[in-house]
Amino acid sequence: MTNKDFYITLANYQDNLLQNYRLIFISSQTIVISIATLIVSITPNKWIIFPLLFIGLILLYLWYSISKHRGFDVSYCHMQLIKIENNETLTQDENNKPFVVFKKWQKSKDKEEILSNFDKEHDIKLLDSPSRKSLGLYLPLIYFIMWAFLLLYVII
Repeated sequence: MTNKDFYITLANYQDNLLQNYRLIFISSQTIVISIATLIVSITPNKWIIFPLLFIGLILLYLWYSISKHRGFDVSYCHMQLIKIENNETLTQDENNKPFVVFKKWQKSKDKEEILSNFDKEHDIKLLDSPSRKSLGLYLPLIYFIMWAFLLLYVII
């Protein structure tokens, strides 16, 4: 398997994980907020939704965090593919141990900076994906707003 084949396969795998995580979070948020809404509509004790609110907010945080980091992993694979396609020299480890290098990437703290610098050097916007922003930032924000409205309804 060539390096290009490896990174194409890895990018595919990481993107599939990202999509599946999004589906899990969308489904779980929808279920939890639906149950909370049902409880508020049928019971006089509306304060019972607070445990569900807590769960919903934790899920929102996890959604944002996991999607962001998995998105960085997808971008890493794209960055490596761009290097290969541009005939840029990969490090010895990138050539001989690409999976080990990828696992080190996942633990690094400066992913956003590395990708941002790569974007500037190559005039490519790996970090500026409209669908990634929509599904990783805006959609969780919409769920957050729904939770806020439900909380306001309970308080008022």
